[in-house]
Amino acid sequence: MTINLKKTGLGISCAFAIITMGLILTGCQTTDSAKRSQDNAADILRELRQTTDSAKPLSLPDTSVTLAPGDMVDIKFFYTPELNESQQIRPDGKITLQLAGDVTAAGLTPAGLQKELEEKYSGLIEDPAVAVIARTLNHRNVYVGGAVNRPGMLTMPGHLTALSAVMEAGGFDLRAARLKNVIVIRHEDDIRTVFSLDVRDALKGDTPHAPFYLHPQDIVYVPRTKIVNAGQWVDQYINRIVPQTGFTYFYTDGSGRHRGGVDTSY
Repeated sequence: MTINLKKTGLGISCAFAIITMGLILTGCQTTDSAKRSQDNAADILRELRQTTDSAKPLSLPDTSVTLAPGDMVDIKFFYTPELNESQQIRPDGKITLQLAGDVTAAGLTPAGLQKELEEKYSGLIEDPAVAVIARTLNHRNVYVGGAVNRPGMLTMPGHLTALSAVMEAGGFDLRAARLKNVIVIRHEDDIRTVFSLDVRDALKGDTPHAPFYLHPQDIVYVPRTKIVNAGQWVDQYINRIVPQTGFTYFYTDGSGRHRGGVDTSY
């Protein structure tokens, strides 16, 4: 499986300019020094390119457990079971407990919430030993759309690959799917990362491939081929608006090499 990565950051050309400027400024400003600085910058840039080219931006499984709105948690007090609660985290990220009132749970791990509760109940009860059990993690969903047979939301209780998610969504619509450019959109720490996956070899099973694991809230989109998009555009904006007078509308794929047409005389 071939994977390309695009995310917010410095480009290679920008990095070259920064490296060159930094090396020149740290050395003498003679012509020879500037030339040596540029040569050093070129060596660093060459190494950076090699590192970038050899790196495989594969997505590993997300093993972190962070609570979020919609998740269900069980609060168990060891010595005061009358305070036990089963709570669903509200959209504001909080739960409401006896004695303690509102407690922020979203953004914490179960261990972090446990520590928070033990501190809050210290002084309220004699022994605030508590356990936090993440019963359901409803925020661990992914979304699959585009040229698949059953687009929609999928739950991800464990590990899920991009290819497995598409198969759970009914598989590719092979009449339209662009298998060389399956898109995965990910938002983490206010950074949007876009992965482009070529799944043709993976579907053939001819060569081993590294799986691409999804993270919660990932969006998997399977683009449609240009010919299908053009056909939809013709059907929506021409066939359904212009009276059926019996003409043929031709369109190309942009390169001029492939041409198709829609006969509107039926």
